[in-house]
Amino acid sequence: MKVFLPKNINKTIATIVSVDEFVENIDEIKNGNFNVISIRSSDGRMGQDKLKKYDLIDAAKFNNICIGIFDDLQKESDRNTKTMVFPQEKHIFPILEWAKNIWKENETTFVIHCTAGISRSSAIAIIINRMINNNVKDAFDPNLHYPNKEILRLGEKFLKVSNIVEQVEEKENSRWL
Repeated sequence: MKVFLPKNINKTIATIVSVDEFVENIDEIKNGNFNVISIRSSDGRMGQDKLKKYDLIDAAKFNNICIGIFDDLQKESDRNTKTMVFPQEKHIFPILEWAKNIWKENETTFVIHCTAGISRSSAIAIIINRMINNNVKDAFDPNLHYPNKEILRLGEKFLKVSNIVEQVEEKENSRWL
């Protein structure tokens, strides 16, 4: 059995994983009493395999879990079907409000997953890290993650700040140096 150990636990309060990594480590995550944010796509286009993994997550009955359902779209025109859900305030703000409240309650780190663990989950992790630790750059690895800029802009609006996207882009640009 693989032991789940967040790679960046000392620098950030949110660990970013794919749904596959999450399910692979579901017992360790549950036993670790992490706060869980489960970001899911709006339709079945990711295949039955991923849908079964969401069923496993639901069956685990986590104590502290917030589920968000929206797709990894950067702009409204990226939507290629009518069923795809563009991330909006009504999707992002409840997740951030839940994270703020649960952090006040238990100060326990978060495990955040989306389908691939690259874009939506990293954007949410960055916003939460900024909200709690006032830190953006330690929240993600630009060689592994490509945070969804629309979600970051919504996070700026939620936190009433204007520099999250800029800080993320600075760190992304530094990967090439």
